[in-house]
Amino acid sequence: MDPGLGESAVSVEDPRRWALLRRALASEPTFLRPESVLEWFRRKAPWVDLLWVEGALEAATVNYPGRRDYPSPQDLIFRHPDGSLERYDPGRHGRWSRSGIPIAPTVERSRATAPPPRPSLPESPLGEAQARRILSGHLGPLAAGELELRDGVAAPFDLVSADEAVVGKVIRVGEGGQARATAWARISEWMWLLQQAPRAVHRLVVFVDEADLARAWLKRFGSLCEGVDFYLAVDGRLQDLRTGRQLLIRRLAHSIAV
Repeated sequence: MDPGLGESAVSVEDPRRWALLRRALASEPTFLRPESVLEWFRRKAPWVDLLWVEGALEAATVNYPGRRDYPSPQDLIFRHPDGSLERYDPGRHGRWSRSGIPIAPTVERSRATAPPPRPSLPESPLGEAQARRILSGHLGPLAAGELELRDGVAAPFDLVSADEAVVGKVIRVGEGGQARATAWARISEWMWLLQQAPRAVHRLVVFVDEADLARAWLKRFGSLCEGVDFYLAVDGRLQDLRTGRQLLIRRLAHSIAV
């Protein structure tokens, strides 16, 4: 590791690491090999954690849906249907959202003439939809949306009230060793971003089917996250990881009836 950088600097948003990644990609031919990029870092910047490089390559792939789980993805790489990677060219590959969803040209033209309301994100997987339904019954209507934080930084969240007083993130680690190896860092990134939501008075995190990971992270770092509620979404219910209290989907119907 660079002696000028502490471990806390291992951030997905660190501009120095992103500058190095751009240099590494520029040294590659048009079609990229992740192994070559990792080898470039071993030779040119051995102080950079290779787990960060692997995660950054995912976050930088414009049409990879999983990039929505990274706080500030860069637009550097395009993935072809056969799995091959190429340096991203907006003119040839089109425009893509932070969630890896293509943006239609007509949408871009309308944005240029009239700024739209806060953008909505695509429909969430089942676990996220259930968490949103349950919490909406207790906290009021919640939807996915992208928030402007500060200094021009924006980030997508899964649980946002209309007045942005309630802000939350649903965390689904996904399959594979690489996803799990970077999970703790990604959770920490989202916790930091939650703290930057300017109008939030109620912050929360929902883990989907990740009981062991959620409890281990909360045990180690929970004392640093006062004012944040943590839930586990399993089998159609939410469990408050601090108190053990369970919230059920059927309570939403009762809330609406009232």
